[in-house]
Amino acid sequence: MKGIRLERMQKELYRILSTAYSMGAHDDRLHSVRITSIKITPDLHYLKISYDYLNKKVNKKQMQELLEKSSGFIKKQIAGAQIMRRIPEISFQYDKTEVKSSHLDKIFMVLEEEKRNNYYGDEDDDYGDGYDDFDENFEEDEYDDLDEDDYDEFEDGLEEDLIDDDQDEDY
Repeated sequence: MKGIRLERMQKELYRILSTAYSMGAHDDRLHSVRITSIKITPDLHYLKISYDYLNKKVNKKQMQELLEKSSGFIKKQIAGAQIMRRIPEISFQYDKTEVKSSHLDKIFMVLEEEKRNNYYGDEDDDYGDGYDDFDENFEEDEYDDLDEDDYDEFEDGLEEDLIDDDQDEDY
């Protein structure tokens, strides 16, 4: 089967399976199943369903067994949709993405906390005491004492240099 047709078939199967588990399943524990991805082989013989579930009262092994027992129900749903001539063999795989991402979030939180403690919390750092002393000893009036005559002399000398340079270039 070509790529575009296979992709459309996967999208339709995803829609059917998501609806079947959320509304049509007779076992209440299956209502918390969330289909994360579907892969079907190009020859349409095998269907691999990746899932996650929200009901944490059920362990992974029990949920895997429940899903394998519900494969007949899923095959009926696929057959009822009449989108395939042959119903594929179904396998289920627990998707660990959310578990991994929560683990990474915890690691990032620890790193962020260490970064904050090192940046703000240390008294022995290079910027701690000296920086505060600089702020207290700084007086704004120090730089306001320059005379305007000093500025005028500087500007006059600069203008003379520029005029002399322009005349030399013309000749």
